[in-house]
Amino acid sequence: MNVLSVDPGEKVGVCLWSDGVELFRRIVHLEKLPLFLMEHTDTVLSTIVYEDYIGYAAQSHNGRQTGSRFVAAQAIGMLKMFAIPRNIELVRQPSGILRIAAMHSGTKIPAKGHIPDEVSAYLHGFYYLETQRLLVERKSW
Repeated sequence: MNVLSVDPGEKVGVCLWSDGVELFRRIVHLEKLPLFLMEHTDTVLSTIVYEDYIGYAAQSHNGRQTGSRFVAAQAIGMLKMFAIPRNIELVRQPSGILRIAAMHSGTKIPAKGHIPDEVSAYLHGFYYLETQRLLVERKSW
């Protein structure tokens, strides 16, 4: 069973797991995500786990919307375009699981602020595999 875990954004953190063992983790820039996915079409993925994203349109002082390109939403859309025609299960996770996954995996993360994207992808995969009782290898970052 191959699982791709993803932290979506401008820099997309990805981590590939096979039968509960981490194969690799890295950063893929948003514009390269479709190419990355197509390079892995030979890898039979059963599941893509990704961090959920909810965007809110903000209003400026004059009542107009302020800008955002919603890059995380773009990345999630690319994942869906890849997964749906291939019957790959999509699993959405809240960001709130990251600290629990870090504790369970023994991964050191910053006490405050941004968790590196590739580490976040790893933690999403770890948490999914642990909750599904599919985790074989416990490694920390």
